[in-house]
Amino acid sequence: MKYVIDASTLINFYKASILCEIFEIDEEYLIGEIVLHECGEIISCHLAAKNDRWQKIDQTQISGSQFFELNVSRRLGIGESECISYCLTSPKSALVSDDKKARKVGVELLGDERITGTIGLLQKLVLTGRLSAIEAQMAYMKMKDSGSFLPKLDDEHF
Repeated sequence: MKYVIDASTLINFYKASILCEIFEIDEEYLIGEIVLHECGEIISCHLAAKNDRWQKIDQTQISGSQFFELNVSRRLGIGESECISYCLTSPKSALVSDDKKARKVGVELLGDERITGTIGLLQKLVLTGRLSAIEAQMAYMKMKDSGSFLPKLDDEHF
């Protein structure tokens, strides 16, 4: 599966000081130019340290009309529109976002099985042994404490 990661998830992992751990899950990762810009220089520098584990989205594969439809008609942000537009052209890709509206549109256009976010990646990190359940819970709490919009989870979720 190719994970197409939105800024919201990258920022959440950065807030928890575990940004580079995402790329320890043995999958393919794609990040768009717009998303990189939305994340800012500090996060982009952290991502540069793991540039062998992710690729930039090939912008030529994104339909301008689809992007416009998502951004204007569906009122998604430009980063979310970039990610979903790419996923629509790549059936073996999954949207990774914590944006509620983007996830709703993603489920409608891509199907529920092709949508995940911060919680899903934290669960994968635990399942693959990259983080312990306690470390994942602490990262989640750090994200929430720093203002991330994530669902409420019980203390034993991971």
